[in-house]
Amino acid sequence: MIILYCLVFLALLILSFVPAIRELNEKEDAKELYINMDYSKDPHYFGDSFRRILTTAVEKAGVDQTISEMKLSRNEDVLITGTYSYIVVNSEQHVLLCRGSLDIEGPNTRNKEAYVMGNANMFDGSAITAMAVDGNLKIGKDVNVVRWLDSRGVITTGDNCDLGVSVAGKGRVTLGKDCKFLRIYGKPVATREFVSQMNFIRPVKKQQRYRHILGNFIITRGVILDQDLKIEGDFEINTRERVEIHGSVFVEGSVRIAGNVLITGNIFSQQTIHLSGIEVGTPDGIKSVIGKKEIVLSPDVVVHGYIMTEGQGITL
Repeated sequence: MIILYCLVFLALLILSFVPAIRELNEKEDAKELYINMDYSKDPHYFGDSFRRILTTAVEKAGVDQTISEMKLSRNEDVLITGTYSYIVVNSEQHVLLCRGSLDIEGPNTRNKEAYVMGNANMFDGSAITAMAVDGNLKIGKDVNVVRWLDSRGVITTGDNCDLGVSVAGKGRVTLGKDCKFLRIYGKPVATREFVSQMNFIRPVKKQQRYRHILGNFIITRGVILDQDLKIEGDFEINTRERVEIHGSVFVEGSVRIAGNVLITGNIFSQQTIHLSGIEVGTPDGIKSVIGKKEIVLSPDVVVHGYIMTEGQGITL
């Protein structure tokens, strides 16, 4: 028994040093600025947290337009610009607070975090760790985002962009083709300019709470369903006729939808989701498209709210 107690004590002693050992082994300069990851209910958590951290540090430092070392989550050199347009040509090694507009010209190496109080443009081939923008954000092609983007305006991306972990816009987010993503929020998110069909649907009233389908479910003709769907297999819509589902769709298998489709609720799949020619949600609400393993967005897709995956998200 004494030996057992000694072994337990030794194990606890070793565990107490694990965080310190890990800290010594990591290069501090390689870390990103720390922001709490508890953002489940706020799509703008990253951006708003970064704005607050940076502006608080600048106020405490009492500086205006200069490069100064400040305490953020760690000590960082912060470059503060005036209200004029600021242009980044080469890699920017400072955290940037831009009081005006910002142009990031590419191609260049990775830039650090930036907070832009005006509009921002990322030109073809440029890259950034993370950026919060109070105005509109326009992104060219072949742009690389390491962590996240947040805009209080609209966001437009070019083709072949890596959009990092999170993209959030208070306005419309329009995605180019061949873009990679994990989490996107917008009002709405669209793969191209999409004309809403909200004015063409008839008023509906659900007669049944939900419909439970044990196997696969395939829709091959026009139909209006006024209910939630829980599908144990795969779910597919493949018709040129109008399909409306006034409810949410929960699928244990994969989802493949192509046509002229409206789903007013959420779409959830334990596997993959492929969408084309569909509108999800309504302009006055927030809905989600969640595909655990993969989400593929073809042209003519609009989602009023979130698109999220734990695996890979791509646009075609």
